[in-house]
Amino acid sequence: MNPLLLDSAFPTTTSDMTLARAHISTTGHMPAINGLPPQMVLDVEMCYILFLIGEHRTAEADDIIDGIVYGDLQPPVTATAWLWLARMCILIGEGNHRLALTAAENALFQLADIDGKRTDAQLSLLAALLYNLALVHNALGDDGRATKELAKAQKLYERLVRKDEMRYGAMLINAVDATARVMKSRDKQMAVFNYYKDIAERYAARLDDAATTDTDIRHALDNLVDTLGHEGEIMLNLGNHREAMRFFSRALRHLKRLNTGPMGERELRLSVGLAAAMIHVRGRRESGEKLLEALQPLAERLRNREAIARIELLRDSMDRNTSIMSLLKTLF
Repeated sequence: MNPLLLDSAFPTTTSDMTLARAHISTTGHMPAINGLPPQMVLDVEMCYILFLIGEHRTAEADDIIDGIVYGDLQPPVTATAWLWLARMCILIGEGNHRLALTAAENALFQLADIDGKRTDAQLSLLAALLYNLALVHNALGDDGRATKELAKAQKLYERLVRKDEMRYGAMLINAVDATARVMKSRDKQMAVFNYYKDIAERYAARLDDAATTDTDIRHALDNLVDTLGHEGEIMLNLGNHREAMRFFSRALRHLKRLNTGPMGERELRLSVGLAAAMIHVRGRRESGEKLLEALQPLAERLRNREAIARIELLRDSMDRNTSIMSLLKTLF
């Protein structure tokens, strides 16, 4: 996906920032702000944050964002939402997608509090947030959610382009391109899924073959478990959570025939996948949460860092994604 949509969502400043921007671009530093009115100080600081992020001086940008967001003066809602969007962009650049979701949630809280008809500036903020949320969910392997978010972002940019093609045209192209990339990825995943489906059918046929030996059966079961696990992960990535549950459950049932001892690495991996699917299915969320809670000690006992990290991410992002979805419903 193309670069983050931060510049396009930059709020209109109350003061002319031409000289301030020129100073920042030339010197790489913020101009003197002592004695300026609070709103002009905010405008200059936000221009400087945008510059710093573009120059990858994110630690400096982070400090200024903290000073504004947690300072004594309360910025306008649109400015605060943009600051959280800026924080989200920094976190995505660092690969910290879990905290990026938190930043997105904070930005959406700001936009949800706005009464009346939303301005173009607020709509462009919402579009940028949706685009970046899609980027996060794509990175987390949730292409189903990413596709929905990109579709909403694209509709908003189409609306904005009708009013200002010069400003938003490139953003619409980015959103369309990102949608195409995600859909292409989904097509590739379905092609891989169909490949695994053919293999699974062959292994299942081997199990039904009366002439197979115990060794053949164990070999077929072993491969069938792995294949079903792959199918479950693909369905999970595509957002088809009920189908993912079905594949992970089948894999675990077959694995029980192979392994009657205590749970090991494969059971853990498949069970985490099952829980990841369950938490997205209405009526199964609570069971999925309990399963994740029960799997945490096993992952720690087995010292499986990948499973530990995935469980922590799932448990942390569950409420975050639910909150984000609720906020988006209020905004659309």
